[in-house]
Amino acid sequence: MTSEPSLDWRRRGLRLAGLYVAGIISFVVLLTAVYSLPQAPIEANLRESLTRLQYEGPYAVVMVDHPAFLLDNYTDALMADTALSDSGDSAFIAAMAAKHSVPGTGSPIDGLRSTLARADVARDSYAYYWHGYQVLLRPALEFMTLGEIRQANVIAFGLLLLGTLLFMHRRVGTRITAFFAVSLLAVGAYVVPLSLQFSGMFYLTLVATLAVVALRARGRLPAVETELFFAVGMLAAFIDLLTTPLITFALPLVVLLAADARRADGPSLAAAGLRVLRTGAAWAVGYAGTWVTKWVIASAVLDFDFVGRAWNQVLLRTAMDGGPPLAGQALGFALSDLVPFAPLSGQPLKAAGLVAVVALLACGAAFVFALARTGSEAMEHVRRASAVLLVTPLPYLWFTIAANHTVNHHYFTYRIQAPAIFAILFFTAAALWPERPVAPASPVAEDRSGQMERRLQQG
Repeated sequence: MTSEPSLDWRRRGLRLAGLYVAGIISFVVLLTAVYSLPQAPIEANLRESLTRLQYEGPYAVVMVDHPAFLLDNYTDALMADTALSDSGDSAFIAAMAAKHSVPGTGSPIDGLRSTLARADVARDSYAYYWHGYQVLLRPALEFMTLGEIRQANVIAFGLLLLGTLLFMHRRVGTRITAFFAVSLLAVGAYVVPLSLQFSGMFYLTLVATLAVVALRARGRLPAVETELFFAVGMLAAFIDLLTTPLITFALPLVVLLAADARRADGPSLAAAGLRVLRTGAAWAVGYAGTWVTKWVIASAVLDFDFVGRAWNQVLLRTAMDGGPPLAGQALGFALSDLVPFAPLSGQPLKAAGLVAVVALLACGAAFVFALARTGSEAMEHVRRASAVLLVTPLPYLWFTIAANHTVNHHYFTYRIQAPAIFAILFFTAAALWPERPVAPASPVAEDRSGQMERRLQQG
Protein backbone atom coordinates (compact mmCIF):
# COMPACT_ATOMS: atom_id res chain seq x y z
CA MET A 1 0.00 0.00 0.00
CA THR A 2 1.41 3.39 -1.04
CA SER A 3 1.79 5.92 1.75
CA GLU A 4 0.29 9.41 1.51
CA PRO A 5 3.71 11.17 1.45
CA SER A 6 4.77 8.94 -1.47
CA LEU A 7 1.63 9.88 -3.36
CA ASP A 8 2.27 13.56 -2.68
CA TRP A 9 5.81 13.35 -4.04
CA ARG A 10 4.59 11.36 -7.03
CA ARG A 11 2.01 14.02 -7.83
CA ARG A 12 4.60 16.73 -7.34
CA GLY A 13 7.01 14.90 -9.63
CA LEU A 14 4.34 14.65 -12.33
CA ARG A 15 3.58 18.36 -11.95
CA LEU A 16 7.27 19.24 -12.27
CA ALA A 17 7.62 17.02 -15.34
CA GLY A 18 4.57 18.65 -16.91
CA LEU A 19 5.92 22.08 -16.07
CA TYR A 20 9.26 21.22 -17.68
CA VAL A 21 7.69 19.91 -20.90
CA ALA A 22 5.31 22.86 -21.16
CA GLY A 23 8.16 25.28 -20.49
CA ILE A 24 10.49 23.83 -23.16
CA ILE A 25 7.72 23.78 -25.78
CA SER A 26 6.75 27.37 -24.89
CA PHE A 27 10.37 28.54 -25.13
CA VAL A 28 10.83 27.03 -28.60
CA VAL A 29 7.50 28.39 -29.86
CA LEU A 30 8.11 31.90 -28.50
CA LEU A 31 11.59 32.17 -29.96
CA THR A 32 10.45 30.85 -33.34
CA ALA A 33 7.59 33.37 -33.34
CA VAL A 34 9.78 36.41 -32.65
CA TYR A 35 12.32 35.33 -35.28
CA SER A 36 9.40 35.29 -37.76
CA LEU A 37 9.01 39.07 -37.38
CA PRO A 38 10.15 41.31 -40.26
CA GLN A 39 13.88 41.99 -40.06
CA ALA A 40 14.09 45.21 -42.08
CA PRO A 41 12.86 47.51 -39.25
CA ILE A 42 15.24 45.79 -36.83
CA GLU A 43 18.20 46.40 -39.13
CA ALA A 44 17.23 50.06 -39.56
CA ASN A 45 17.01 50.66 -35.82
CA LEU A 46 20.28 48.85 -35.16
CA ARG A 47 22.09 50.94 -37.78
CA GLU A 48 20.97 54.01 -35.91
CA SER A 49 21.96 52.41 -32.61
CA LEU A 50 25.46 51.54 -33.81
CA THR A 51 26.64 55.14 -33.52
CA ARG A 52 25.82 55.23 -29.81
CA LEU A 53 27.55 51.92 -29.16
CA GLN A 54 30.69 53.02 -31.01
CA TYR A 55 30.76 56.30 -29.08
CA GLU A 56 30.31 54.66 -25.65
CA GLY A 57 32.63 51.72 -26.33
CA PRO A 58 32.38 48.13 -25.07
CA TYR A 59 32.47 49.09 -21.36
CA ALA A 60 30.92 52.49 -20.76
CA VAL A 61 31.54 54.20 -17.42
CA VAL A 62 28.53 55.48 -15.45
CA MET A 63 28.98 58.04 -12.65
CA VAL A 64 32.22 56.60 -11.22
CA ASP A 65 35.22 55.08 -13.00
CA HIS A 66 35.04 51.78 -11.15
CA PRO A 67 34.18 48.24 -12.36
CA ALA A 68 30.99 48.20 -10.27
CA PHE A 69 29.56 51.01 -12.43
CA LEU A 70 30.47 49.70 -15.89
CA LEU A 71 27.86 49.05 -18.56
CA ASP A 72 28.27 45.88 -20.60
CA ASN A 73 27.90 47.28 -24.13
CA TYR A 74 30.17 44.40 -25.18
CA THR A 75 27.40 41.89 -24.51
CA ASP A 76 24.56 44.24 -25.45
CA ALA A 77 26.08 44.52 -28.94
CA LEU A 78 26.34 40.72 -29.08
CA MET A 79 22.68 40.44 -28.09
CA ALA A 80 21.75 42.94 -30.81
CA ASP A 81 23.83 41.07 -33.40
CA THR A 82 22.14 37.81 -32.40
CA ALA A 83 18.77 39.45 -33.10
CA LEU A 84 19.71 39.52 -36.80
CA SER A 85 19.11 36.22 -38.56
CA ASP A 86 20.82 35.01 -41.72
CA SER A 87 18.69 35.25 -44.85
CA GLY A 88 18.91 31.54 -45.62
CA ASP A 89 17.75 30.36 -42.20
CA SER A 90 14.18 29.56 -41.24
CA ALA A 91 12.76 31.26 -38.15
CA PHE A 92 13.18 28.06 -36.14
CA ILE A 93 16.81 27.51 -37.19
CA ALA A 94 17.63 31.21 -36.61
CA ALA A 95 16.13 31.00 -33.12
CA MET A 96 18.04 27.85 -32.22
CA ALA A 97 21.35 28.87 -33.85
CA ALA A 98 21.62 32.44 -32.45
CA LYS A 99 24.34 33.43 -34.91
CA HIS A 100 26.56 36.49 -34.67
CA SER A 101 29.55 37.84 -36.57
CA VAL A 102 33.07 37.09 -35.36
CA PRO A 103 35.08 40.32 -35.77
CA GLY A 104 38.52 38.81 -35.24
CA THR A 105 40.34 40.87 -32.63
CA GLY A 106 37.55 43.45 -32.41
CA SER A 107 34.59 43.65 -30.04
CA PRO A 108 30.99 42.57 -30.73
CA ILE A 109 30.32 46.21 -31.64
CA ASP A 110 32.59 45.64 -34.65
CA GLY A 111 30.78 42.36 -35.24
CA LEU A 112 27.41 44.14 -35.28
CA ARG A 113 28.77 46.66 -37.77
CA SER A 114 29.97 43.81 -40.00
CA THR A 115 26.61 42.07 -39.83
CA LEU A 116 24.74 45.26 -40.74
CA ALA A 117 27.18 45.94 -43.57
CA ARG A 118 26.77 42.34 -44.74
CA ALA A 119 30.54 42.05 -44.72
CA ASP A 120 32.18 38.76 -45.58
CA VAL A 121 33.09 37.77 -42.02
CA ALA A 122 32.70 34.50 -40.17
CA ARG A 123 29.41 33.84 -38.41
CA ASP A 124 29.46 31.80 -35.24
CA SER A 125 26.60 30.16 -33.33
CA TYR A 126 25.94 31.00 -29.69
CA ALA A 127 23.52 28.13 -29.42
CA TYR A 128 24.42 26.82 -25.98
CA TYR A 129 22.29 29.64 -24.52
CA TRP A 130 18.56 29.96 -25.09
CA HIS A 131 18.64 33.74 -25.73
CA GLY A 132 15.12 34.08 -24.38
CA TYR A 133 15.62 37.83 -23.97
CA GLN A 134 14.96 38.00 -27.73
CA VAL A 135 11.26 37.42 -26.97
CA LEU A 136 11.21 41.07 -25.83
CA LEU A 137 14.26 42.51 -27.60
CA ARG A 138 13.34 41.61 -31.17
CA PRO A 139 9.78 43.04 -31.00
CA ALA A 140 11.16 46.18 -29.30
CA LEU A 141 13.73 46.64 -32.07
CA GLU A 142 10.89 46.68 -34.59
CA PHE A 143 9.98 50.14 -33.26
CA MET A 144 12.88 51.49 -31.18
CA THR A 145 16.63 51.98 -31.23
CA LEU A 146 18.81 50.59 -28.45
CA GLY A 147 18.95 54.06 -26.88
CA GLU A 148 15.16 54.28 -26.80
CA ILE A 149 14.93 50.74 -25.41
CA ARG A 150 17.36 51.76 -22.68
CA GLN A 151 15.15 54.74 -21.75
CA ALA A 152 12.04 52.56 -21.69
CA ASN A 153 13.92 49.99 -19.62
CA VAL A 154 14.84 52.59 -16.99
CA ILE A 155 11.18 53.58 -16.64
CA ALA A 156 9.85 50.00 -16.62
CA PHE A 157 12.46 48.79 -14.13
CA GLY A 158 11.86 51.78 -11.86
CA LEU A 159 8.12 51.24 -11.85
CA LEU A 160 8.45 47.51 -11.18
CA LEU A 161 10.91 48.12 -8.34
CA LEU A 162 8.65 50.77 -6.80
CA GLY A 163 5.62 48.52 -7.11
CA THR A 164 7.52 45.63 -5.53
CA LEU A 165 8.64 47.75 -2.58
CA LEU A 166 5.13 49.11 -1.97
CA PHE A 167 3.62 45.63 -2.14
CA MET A 168 6.27 44.21 0.20
CA HIS A 169 5.78 47.09 2.64
CA ARG A 170 2.12 46.15 2.98
CA ARG A 171 2.60 42.38 3.10
CA VAL A 172 5.86 41.79 5.00
CA GLY A 173 6.53 45.06 6.78
CA THR A 174 8.80 48.09 6.64
CA ARG A 175 11.98 46.48 7.95
CA ILE A 176 12.14 43.68 5.38
CA THR A 177 11.24 46.09 2.58
CA ALA A 178 13.95 48.55 3.63
CA PHE A 179 16.65 45.86 3.75
CA PHE A 180 15.51 44.51 0.39
CA ALA A 181 15.95 47.99 -1.10
CA VAL A 182 19.33 48.56 0.58
CA SER A 183 20.65 45.20 -0.66
CA LEU A 184 19.77 46.17 -4.23
CA LEU A 185 21.36 49.59 -3.86
CA ALA A 186 24.51 48.01 -2.43
CA VAL A 187 25.01 46.03 -5.64
CA GLY A 188 24.41 48.95 -7.98
CA ALA A 189 20.83 48.26 -9.04
CA TYR A 190 20.59 51.84 -10.33
CA VAL A 191 23.01 50.89 -13.13
CA VAL A 192 21.21 47.66 -14.04
CA PRO A 193 18.48 49.01 -16.39
CA LEU A 194 21.10 50.88 -18.45
CA SER A 195 22.43 47.55 -19.72
CA LEU A 196 20.26 44.91 -21.39
CA GLN A 197 22.72 42.24 -20.27
CA PHE A 198 22.13 43.02 -16.59
CA SER A 199 18.38 43.57 -16.68
CA GLY A 200 16.84 40.15 -17.22
CA MET A 201 17.81 38.55 -13.91
CA PHE A 202 16.71 41.57 -11.89
CA TYR A 203 13.32 41.67 -13.60
CA LEU A 204 12.86 37.98 -12.89
CA THR A 205 13.98 38.45 -9.28
CA LEU A 206 11.44 41.21 -8.67
CA VAL A 207 8.63 39.23 -10.31
CA ALA A 208 9.57 36.10 -8.32
CA THR A 209 9.62 38.15 -5.10
CA LEU A 210 6.17 39.55 -5.86
CA ALA A 211 4.89 36.04 -6.56
CA VAL A 212 6.22 34.43 -3.36
CA VAL A 213 5.06 37.31 -1.16
CA ALA A 214 1.58 37.32 -2.73
CA LEU A 215 1.20 33.53 -2.48
CA ARG A 216 2.42 33.58 1.12
CA ALA A 217 -0.08 36.29 2.00
CA ARG A 218 -2.92 34.15 0.68
CA GLY A 219 -1.66 30.99 2.36
CA ARG A 220 -1.11 29.22 -0.97
CA LEU A 221 2.69 29.12 -1.06
CA PRO A 222 3.28 25.73 0.64
CA ALA A 223 1.27 23.94 -2.04
CA VAL A 224 3.25 25.40 -4.97
CA GLU A 225 6.59 26.56 -3.53
CA THR A 226 8.69 23.79 -5.09
CA GLU A 227 7.04 24.22 -8.48
CA LEU A 228 7.44 27.99 -8.31
CA PHE A 229 11.19 27.89 -7.70
CA PHE A 230 11.53 25.19 -10.38
CA ALA A 231 9.79 27.50 -12.87
CA VAL A 232 11.97 30.45 -11.82
CA GLY A 233 15.07 28.31 -12.46
CA MET A 234 13.77 27.42 -15.93
CA LEU A 235 13.06 31.05 -16.75
CA ALA A 236 16.51 32.10 -15.51
CA ALA A 237 18.16 29.62 -17.90
CA PHE A 238 15.88 30.76 -20.73
CA ILE A 239 16.58 34.49 -20.35
CA ASP A 240 20.11 34.72 -19.02
CA LEU A 241 23.62 34.69 -20.49
CA LEU A 242 25.16 33.63 -17.16
CA THR A 243 25.11 36.98 -15.38
CA THR A 244 23.57 36.79 -11.89
CA PRO A 245 21.07 33.89 -12.04
CA LEU A 246 21.44 32.94 -8.38
CA ILE A 247 19.64 36.09 -7.18
CA THR A 248 16.42 34.89 -8.81
CA PHE A 249 16.38 32.11 -6.21
CA ALA A 250 18.26 33.45 -3.21
CA LEU A 251 16.72 36.93 -2.87
CA PRO A 252 13.04 35.84 -2.92
CA LEU A 253 13.93 32.99 -0.55
CA VAL A 254 15.66 35.23 2.00
CA VAL A 255 12.61 37.51 1.94
CA LEU A 256 10.43 34.51 2.81
CA LEU A 257 12.78 33.39 5.60
CA ALA A 258 12.80 36.92 7.02
CA ALA A 259 9.01 37.15 6.86
CA ASP A 260 8.62 33.82 8.68
CA ALA A 261 11.07 35.00 11.36
CA ARG A 262 8.49 37.63 12.35
CA ARG A 263 5.97 34.96 13.33
CA ALA A 264 5.75 33.75 16.89
CA ASP A 265 5.35 30.20 15.52
CA GLY A 266 8.10 30.61 12.94
CA PRO A 267 9.85 27.47 11.70
CA SER A 268 12.88 26.01 13.46
CA LEU A 269 16.37 26.42 12.07
CA ALA A 270 16.31 22.79 10.92
CA ALA A 271 12.99 23.33 9.10
CA ALA A 272 14.38 26.48 7.46
CA GLY A 273 17.46 24.52 6.39
CA LEU A 274 15.31 21.84 4.77
CA ARG A 275 13.37 24.56 2.98
CA VAL A 276 16.58 26.04 1.58
CA LEU A 277 17.66 22.60 0.37
CA ARG A 278 14.28 21.74 -1.14
CA THR A 279 13.73 25.01 -2.97
CA GLY A 280 17.41 25.21 -3.96
CA ALA A 281 17.27 21.74 -5.49
CA ALA A 282 14.08 22.64 -7.39
CA TRP A 283 15.62 25.85 -8.74
CA ALA A 284 18.92 24.17 -9.65
CA VAL A 285 17.22 21.28 -11.49
CA GLY A 286 14.99 23.72 -13.38
CA TYR A 287 17.97 25.91 -14.28
CA ALA A 288 20.47 23.19 -15.22
CA GLY A 289 17.87 20.96 -16.88
CA THR A 290 16.61 23.77 -19.10
CA TRP A 291 20.13 24.82 -20.06
CA VAL A 292 21.24 21.26 -20.94
CA THR A 293 18.05 20.77 -22.96
CA LYS A 294 19.07 23.65 -25.20
CA TRP A 295 22.42 21.99 -25.83
CA VAL A 296 20.62 18.80 -26.87
CA ILE A 297 18.13 20.60 -29.13
CA ALA A 298 20.89 22.66 -30.78
CA SER A 299 23.05 19.58 -31.37
CA ALA A 300 20.08 17.74 -32.91
CA VAL A 301 18.88 20.44 -35.32
CA LEU A 302 22.15 22.22 -36.19
CA ASP A 303 24.35 19.20 -36.83
CA PHE A 304 27.04 20.35 -34.42
CA ASP A 305 28.21 18.98 -31.06
CA PHE A 306 26.95 21.80 -28.85
CA VAL A 307 26.83 19.46 -25.86
CA GLY A 308 30.60 18.99 -26.08
CA ARG A 309 31.18 22.67 -26.81
CA ALA A 310 29.04 23.76 -23.87
CA TRP A 311 30.73 21.27 -21.57
CA ASN A 312 34.12 22.72 -22.49
CA GLN A 313 32.76 26.12 -21.51
CA VAL A 314 31.58 24.71 -18.18
CA LEU A 315 35.09 23.39 -17.50
CA LEU A 316 36.58 26.75 -18.46
CA ARG A 317 34.22 28.87 -16.38
CA THR A 318 34.64 26.69 -13.32
CA ALA A 319 38.44 26.80 -13.68
CA MET A 320 38.50 23.00 -14.08
CA ASP A 321 40.30 23.04 -17.43
CA GLY A 322 43.77 22.58 -15.98
CA GLY A 323 44.45 26.27 -15.40
CA PRO A 324 45.56 27.87 -12.11
CA PRO A 325 43.13 27.89 -9.14
CA LEU A 326 41.13 31.12 -9.10
CA ALA A 327 38.74 30.75 -6.15
CA GLY A 328 40.60 33.17 -3.87
CA GLN A 329 40.95 35.75 -6.62
CA ALA A 330 37.27 35.41 -7.49
CA LEU A 331 36.19 36.06 -3.90
CA GLY A 332 38.57 39.01 -3.68
CA PHE A 333 37.19 40.70 -6.79
CA ALA A 334 33.57 40.04 -5.84
CA LEU A 335 33.93 41.54 -2.37
CA SER A 336 36.06 44.49 -3.52
CA ASP A 337 33.35 45.62 -5.94
CA LEU A 338 31.11 46.30 -2.93
CA VAL A 339 33.41 49.16 -1.80
CA PRO A 340 33.85 51.38 -4.90
CA PHE A 341 34.37 54.52 -2.82
CA ALA A 342 36.83 53.04 -0.29
CA PRO A 343 40.60 53.64 -0.58
CA LEU A 344 41.13 49.89 -0.88
CA SER A 345 38.69 49.42 -3.77
CA GLY A 346 41.57 48.99 -6.22
CA GLN A 347 43.20 46.28 -4.09
CA PRO A 348 40.86 43.26 -4.30
CA LEU A 349 42.35 41.07 -1.57
CA LYS A 350 42.64 43.88 0.99
CA ALA A 351 39.15 45.15 0.16
CA ALA A 352 37.76 41.63 0.46
CA GLY A 353 39.33 41.28 3.89
CA LEU A 354 37.83 44.62 4.94
CA VAL A 355 34.32 43.64 3.85
CA ALA A 356 34.56 40.19 5.44
CA VAL A 357 35.84 41.56 8.77
CA VAL A 358 33.13 44.24 8.91
CA ALA A 359 30.38 41.70 8.17
CA LEU A 360 31.66 39.22 10.79
CA LEU A 361 32.09 41.93 13.41
CA ALA A 362 28.58 43.23 12.77
CA CYS A 363 26.99 39.79 13.14
CA GLY A 364 29.18 38.89 16.14
CA ALA A 365 28.54 42.14 17.97
CA ALA A 366 24.81 41.87 17.32
CA PHE A 367 24.72 38.31 18.64
CA VAL A 368 26.66 39.23 21.79
CA PHE A 369 24.32 42.17 22.33
CA ALA A 370 21.36 39.82 21.99
CA LEU A 371 22.82 37.39 24.53
CA ALA A 372 23.14 40.24 27.02
CA ARG A 373 19.41 40.83 26.87
CA THR A 374 17.34 39.32 29.65
CA GLY A 375 14.14 38.92 27.68
CA SER A 376 13.59 35.39 26.38
CA GLU A 377 11.19 36.76 23.78
CA ALA A 378 14.00 38.86 22.26
CA MET A 379 16.33 35.86 22.13
CA GLU A 380 13.62 33.76 20.50
CA HIS A 381 13.27 36.40 17.80
CA VAL A 382 17.04 36.32 17.22
CA ARG A 383 16.91 32.53 16.97
CA ARG A 384 14.21 32.69 14.32
CA ALA A 385 16.01 35.49 12.47
CA SER A 386 19.20 33.44 12.27
CA ALA A 387 17.53 31.30 9.59
CA VAL A 388 18.25 34.00 7.01
CA LEU A 389 21.99 33.42 7.52
CA LEU A 390 21.58 30.04 5.81
CA VAL A 391 21.42 31.93 2.50
CA THR A 392 24.59 33.96 3.15
CA PRO A 393 27.14 31.34 1.95
CA LEU A 394 25.37 30.70 -1.37
CA PRO A 395 26.84 33.62 -3.38
CA TYR A 396 30.35 32.80 -2.20
CA LEU A 397 29.86 29.14 -3.04
CA TRP A 398 28.83 30.28 -6.53
CA PHE A 399 31.94 32.47 -6.84
CA THR A 400 34.16 29.60 -5.75
CA ILE A 401 32.63 27.15 -8.23
CA ALA A 402 32.38 29.59 -11.16
CA ALA A 403 35.80 31.05 -10.36
CA ASN A 404 36.99 31.78 -13.89
CA HIS A 405 33.69 33.41 -14.81
CA THR A 406 33.71 35.50 -11.64
CA VAL A 407 37.25 36.78 -12.21
CA ASN A 408 36.59 37.70 -15.85
CA HIS A 409 33.18 39.23 -15.25
CA HIS A 410 33.35 40.44 -11.65
CA TYR A 411 31.98 43.84 -12.65
CA PHE A 412 28.51 42.27 -12.82
CA THR A 413 28.78 38.88 -11.07
CA TYR A 414 29.45 40.65 -7.75
CA ARG A 415 25.75 41.56 -7.67
CA ILE A 416 24.93 37.97 -6.66
CA GLN A 417 25.85 39.10 -3.13
CA ALA A 418 22.56 41.00 -2.68
CA PRO A 419 20.90 38.11 -0.74
CA ALA A 420 23.90 37.84 1.61
CA ILE A 421 23.79 41.59 2.27
CA PHE A 422 20.06 41.36 3.02
CA ALA A 423 20.58 38.42 5.40
CA ILE A 424 23.39 40.07 7.36
CA LEU A 425 21.47 43.34 7.71
CA PHE A 426 18.28 41.59 8.79
CA PHE A 427 19.99 39.40 11.37
CA THR A 428 21.97 42.32 12.79
CA ALA A 429 18.82 44.43 13.12
CA ALA A 430 16.93 41.52 14.69
CA ALA A 431 19.61 41.18 17.37
CA LEU A 432 19.86 44.90 18.10
CA TRP A 433 16.20 45.88 17.71
CA PRO A 434 13.94 42.82 18.08
CA GLU A 435 10.48 43.15 16.58
CA ARG A 436 7.35 42.13 18.40
CA PRO A 437 6.37 38.77 16.88
CA VAL A 438 3.26 38.45 14.77
CA ALA A 439 0.64 36.24 16.45
CA PRO A 440 0.39 32.70 15.05
CA ALA A 441 -3.27 33.24 14.22
CA SER A 442 -2.29 36.04 11.85
CA PRO A 443 0.86 34.98 9.98
CA VAL A 444 0.88 38.15 7.94
CA ALA A 445 -0.46 41.05 9.95
CA GLU A 446 -0.48 43.42 7.02
CA ASP A 447 -2.51 41.14 4.76
CA ARG A 448 -5.95 42.63 5.31
CA SER A 449 -7.30 41.03 2.16
CA GLY A 450 -6.28 37.59 3.41
CA GLN A 451 -7.92 38.22 6.78
CA MET A 452 -11.11 39.32 5.07
CA GLU A 453 -11.08 36.20 2.90
CA ARG A 454 -10.79 33.97 5.97
CA ARG A 455 -13.65 35.78 7.66
CA LEU A 456 -15.87 35.28 4.63
CA GLN A 457 -15.00 31.58 4.53
CA GLN A 458 -15.93 31.29 8.19
CA GLY A 459 -19.31 32.84 7.51
